[in-house]
Amino acid sequence: MSLSFGYGSVLADTVTLNNFSSTTVVYESDKVQQGKTVILRDLGVIFTTTGGTVHFAIRTISGGLVRISSSVTANDENLAYAVLNEGESIALVITVDGNGVVTILGHGEIKEAVKPSFFETPKGTNLFRRGGF
Repeated sequence: MSLSFGYGSVLADTVTLNNFSSTTVVYESDKVQQGKTVILRDLGVIFTTTGGTVHFAIRTISGGLVRISSSVTANDENLAYAVLNEGESIALVITVDGNGVVTILGHGEIKEAVKPSFFETPKGTNLFRRGGF
């Protein structure tokens, strides 16, 4: 099960929390493509049935998890705003094990990654002038 990023699209998918223990990643989106940045807004969850506690995290390019929301046990919106860089993904992690069905909601957009260079300066600028700064 994997959530794909689309331009300006609504992101939604459903996960069943049965038979998972705490700290288990129960859902992970597609990784952001090379040269792209994804801006996710208004991440939220809807518990179709009760049970379990979850939170959102970013799966980094090195495989680690960076928590970006508080734990929730009931329907909640606007849990997190995230900027994902190439190779990163959004994950839903169980905080307290339980049973239930959760729908993941949010929207976002894909942008071209901007990688400014330290050496890019306006034309005619001399970074190494004499006489100090």
